[in-house]
Amino acid sequence: MKHLIIALSVVLMCTFQQSRAKVIDNVTTPAKLNVSVSDSIHAEQLLNRLEEIKTMDKSNLTSAEKRQLRKEVRTIRSELREISGGVYLSATAIIIILLILILIL
Repeated sequence: MKHLIIALSVVLMCTFQQSRAKVIDNVTTPAKLNVSVSDSIHAEQLLNRLEEIKTMDKSNLTSAEKRQLRKEVRTIRSELREISGGVYLSATAIIIILLILILIL
């Protein structure tokens, strides 16, 4: 019974942790990034370009131009992820690790 209560509490904690992680992940400001000065300047430029793309009027663009903008946004986001670095664990990985720890202990 004790193990069941622990397992349920771990699952609940991971569920709430995942929703909070999504909110934190959506915030990408240079202050949140752990980077050097030159990378910070480059990150600021990339963020400014993302804001430009968001504010653009896309209604008069052709489908090829829209596709090109989507590719550019994807590359900018991947560059920002590379600059920020860090280790990302999915919720499933965390649950599996915790279950293994519970079984071992």
